[in-house]
Amino acid sequence: MIKAMPSALAPTISIAPAVQAALMVTLVQIVKIMRELGCEPFLGKLEAEIAGKWLHTIEDTLDQMHVIKDL
Repeated sequence: MIKAMPSALAPTISIAPAVQAALMVTLVQIVKIMRELGCEPFLGKLEAEIAGKWLHTIEDTLDQMHVIKDL
């Protein structure tokens, strides 16, 4: 069983600015590709069916892109 750590006790990791920039570029590229594949931002609709369809679309797109599932 995994227990949550209070944020004050959680370890912190220092990431070099160059690595942060590379990760940001990668994230921006992923979002751009997802939009090109037809994904739209979640509009905050409270209906479960709409939210479920949106989530299913995102999951299918990530599978098509072969993005790591634990990302």
